[in-house]
Amino acid sequence: MTLVKDTAIAIAAILGLVAAFVVAIVIGAILDGLVLSILWGWFIVPVFNFPSLSLVPAIGLALVVSHLTSQRADCKPKENDNGNTITKVVTIVLLRPLLVLLFGWILHLFM
Repeated sequence: MTLVKDTAIAIAAILGLVAAFVVAIVIGAILDGLVLSILWGWFIVPVFNFPSLSLVPAIGLALVVSHLTSQRADCKPKENDNGNTITKVVTIVLLRPLLVLLFGWILHLFM
């Protein structure tokens, strides 16, 4: 009976991890689109007289650009990972767009 219980716990843990990665990808895509939309309004609209970019097209454009420019990282787990993979995903998905937005905001102040 404990084998069944241990297996169920392991499956639940894997499903929870997969769900967390899916949520992180969705949040990252929305955040990338939001940042692109804001940066587009700051830099592209006034300089090139292009129309504003709303959130949904910005998310799509960010996904296309990300797909075309992505670089595959080594996905092999390391022996002493200790949760570093999750930390890296959170950093890349959440912190990177926010840092780009911060840098864009600083540049925007000089325009």
